[in-house]
Amino acid sequence: VSTPGACNSKLVGLWDFTVAANGLAPGADTDGHGTHVAATAAGAAFGAGFSGVAPRANIISYKGCPDDSDGCDGTALVRSIDQAVADGVDVINYSIGGGSRDPWVYSDTDAFLGARDAGVVVAAAAGNDGPDFGTVHSPSNAPWVFSVAAASHDRNGPGSADILADFSGRGGVIPFSVLKPDITAPGVQIMSASHTGTTTTRLLSGTSMAAPHVAGAAALLKSTNPALGADQLMSALQLTARPSVRRMPALDLSDPHHQGSGMVDVAKATQAGLYLEVAPGSFAAARSSVFTGGAQNLNLPSLAHGGCFISCTVARSFKAMPGAAGTTYSVQASLGAGASITPSVTSFAASNGGTAVNFAISVQDSRLIGEWVYGEVTLTNTSGNGRPDLRLPVAVYFSPLSSEAGVPAEITINATHERGHVDVQLGDLVPLPNARFVAGNLVAATVQTRNIPVDPTNDDAFDNVQQNYVEIFQVPAGNGISYRVRISTQAANPDIDLFVGRDANTNGVPDESEIVCESRSPASDELCEFTVLGGNNGQTFWMMAQNWSGPGTNVRISRAVVPSGAGNGESLVATGPGHTDANEDFTVRIGYDDPTLGQGQERLGFLSIQPEPGATILEIPVRVLRNGSAPSPYALAPGQAREVLLGAGVAHDRLVFDVPANATAVSFQTQGTGSVSLYAAHVANPTGPVIQPAPARNAPGVLSATGAGANQTITVSGASLQPGRWYVTPVNTGASAATVDVTANITTSTGTLKVKGGSYYAPGRGGHGIFMYPAGAEQAVLWYTYFQDGTPTWYYMQAPQPGSNGSWTTPIYRAAWNGSANHLVEVGDAVMSATTDSQFSFAYNLDGFTGVESMDAFLVGCPSIGGQPVDASGNWFDPARAGSGYSVQLHPNYEFFAAFIYDELGLPRFLAAERGGAFNAAANSLQLDQLQGFAPLGAHAAPVRTAVGTLGRQFTANVLTGISVDATFGNGVSGTWDVDDMVVPLGGTQGCP
Repeated sequence: VSTPGACNSKLVGLWDFTVAANGLAPGADTDGHGTHVAATAAGAAFGAGFSGVAPRANIISYKGCPDDSDGCDGTALVRSIDQAVADGVDVINYSIGGGSRDPWVYSDTDAFLGARDAGVVVAAAAGNDGPDFGTVHSPSNAPWVFSVAAASHDRNGPGSADILADFSGRGGVIPFSVLKPDITAPGVQIMSASHTGTTTTRLLSGTSMAAPHVAGAAALLKSTNPALGADQLMSALQLTARPSVRRMPALDLSDPHHQGSGMVDVAKATQAGLYLEVAPGSFAAARSSVFTGGAQNLNLPSLAHGGCFISCTVARSFKAMPGAAGTTYSVQASLGAGASITPSVTSFAASNGGTAVNFAISVQDSRLIGEWVYGEVTLTNTSGNGRPDLRLPVAVYFSPLSSEAGVPAEITINATHERGHVDVQLGDLVPLPNARFVAGNLVAATVQTRNIPVDPTNDDAFDNVQQNYVEIFQVPAGNGISYRVRISTQAANPDIDLFVGRDANTNGVPDESEIVCESRSPASDELCEFTVLGGNNGQTFWMMAQNWSGPGTNVRISRAVVPSGAGNGESLVATGPGHTDANEDFTVRIGYDDPTLGQGQERLGFLSIQPEPGATILEIPVRVLRNGSAPSPYALAPGQAREVLLGAGVAHDRLVFDVPANATAVSFQTQGTGSVSLYAAHVANPTGPVIQPAPARNAPGVLSATGAGANQTITVSGASLQPGRWYVTPVNTGASAATVDVTANITTSTGTLKVKGGSYYAPGRGGHGIFMYPAGAEQAVLWYTYFQDGTPTWYYMQAPQPGSNGSWTTPIYRAAWNGSANHLVEVGDAVMSATTDSQFSFAYNLDGFTGVESMDAFLVGCPSIGGQPVDASGNWFDPARAGSGYSVQLHPNYEFFAAFIYDELGLPRFLAAERGGAFNAAANSLQLDQLQGFAPLGAHAAPVRTAVGTLGRQFTANVLTGISVDATFGNGVSGTWDVDDMVVPLGGTQGCP
């Protein structure tokens, strides 16, 4: 179509004539798309009553999409773009696109960069995959093209009813610090010429219909001054666009990631007094840090920063449009509540040389961390010369990270057993004033091995997708839930390439235009990870693995879809400090426990980091890979089943159960599938804390149940029942894996033997111990012990008061302190089984490991003041400082205080003060020691004591009323604790005999 005239502009159209659903030949334009788009941009009226946007522009059309094809040929498209530039066109319309890819590494976007350098305006459709975030297509995401969103437009009321099309592609995009789309234009029910049989006009909707509106607008603007270049044309259109586009259903104003600058307004654009010039080479230079926000200072007519850490600066330079020098503008800027943006100048006069303005951005509200925040910069004309006010949209992502160095892209745990823990070093983060570290339950990955033959036409993975390995998978529905999709390949030697896409046309066949992630390194190990936001309906995706070189080979393919945002679960638990400062290094402990995790399998979850409860700013994928078949030790609790996965021929010979002294019967059961035998064996006086293997199954006294199936029971009573340690050993006698639940139950006499309150220590392992006292209707325990590095720590336990069955089960909690209060996270459980009135076995499952200690009563007795007994042995705290406290053990000739407090990061620490000799209530000050000791499963050594401060205690009328601490930690622990507490008992006290 050629309509020469006064417009004096050349406009080229590149559009996909194909509708994949009907397979019409694109070369013939039998579906009418090409004609429709061309006529929208520059069609002549010819008596039809309406015309295109720039009806006197010259149209040159290049065929980049071959006949009888469902797609466009990339090489032909690049040649068409290059030819258009050589032919001297002014504007290119590009109603083609697909996926969202790094614009610096694809040939068509590279060709468009050459076009922009030549001064050509490229209007590209944003894509029709909305309304989800991050759905702007390539090449529309390239910083050097004009990305066009689609809206409906009320022709009877300008600006009053611009409604964003639900299908219109949304930002953000790669690169993160470029705002897309750039502008919005009419794209819903557009009437234009059509070439479909006898039909001459047609109504069509899409961003393909919106893009030619902007292409035509650029051509019109060019006709007013043929000397205007691409920077001037695009600036004029974008700076004058109306931010009037609203979103359904509430008709709220759209943010810049939906509408860009807003609805195009050609009349205002002709009078724009400023433009932003992109210096030669700037686009290419921005590639180096595309994924970390490095494109923020590209001199574009919008402001975006994809990685602003607490505060940042974005720069722009404004030049006078030809004939507009001297126009004065005032500068105002605003961001959403909780953030601010401040320009370096409040006004300037437009000049040909340009005016540089820096915009200082900062965040004050920690709830905005990890979120996009929107605003605008307004340049108000104060000269009174009729030129319009101008506006730049602003989008800032307040990143929780100051760099990528302090947080791993993925936490990978190479596990030997089904349970355990790792300590992960983190840092370079925003402040976490009330930190939470939340881990969702692990999700099983689908792991399989497939033989993939080499692709004989490996330069095009999509020419014969049946040659490759293809899987279709689902991402579930879930409003407000995001899902992390992770797919990886592993193989020996050959080059494997991985592609993942959303099946937009629901045909179950991979299509290059549907790609959402690809990994094409020269190696065989590839990885694709991306996030999908759940909606009302599930979404279908495909993955495709291509053998690019080498003979057919076995490829390990792992795929997982993991929901984020869940709380600490049973299979994955995270704990860390209670508060951190900006850029402060710290450690997070991740404990994992998945009884179903077998040899060669993997599980995936998330570690969520929150500065305040519920306000997730960062999610780090956690992957657990198991390479081993031997089960980990585990202590059973009465009546609580433990699931056990056994490989073929594998036995679990470290399952233990402690039988209290007043038990009259005990039963051990397995229930499940497969072929499993069960053995039980008693061990007298086992040493701890490490659990050794069970006695040989053919040893004397070992009981067994070896019937068919997996449901076995062993019952022990009468003279055969001995209190103390029993091993419960299920053995898989079958040829395939078996899963069973193992349960131990006890029957006790009507006696009164029970786990009683008091202070306890482990004979032969002095330096750690337990204080167990009432807490209202429940019983509370403070266990003072040590981390694996030997520094002191403590754990809290609380559960209903023990009954008369001689056994007590309680959760184990790790505390953290935010500066004024603590919070508790369950990290394990403990079982205490009474041996005598003053002894019990203490078995614990903690952080994925299991141990046991034999505990004896520490001291019994009370000192006196003025001849009256002082009943103060117990757990104490100040209600005004709940979350910290003290354990006290007094005796006529000895006193011991343990202060349960926190270090600089809010990690739980204890300090100890003790004094021997006759009790003296007036001798108020005791030396406080920090102990360096042994981990729960570590070899015993006498703790090393270091004096770090003083503890004072106050008695009023024979009652302990006050405890003060003045201490500074040392030996690798930072922080101070300086308090004067008015204390009360947590529950009851030990009493005086």
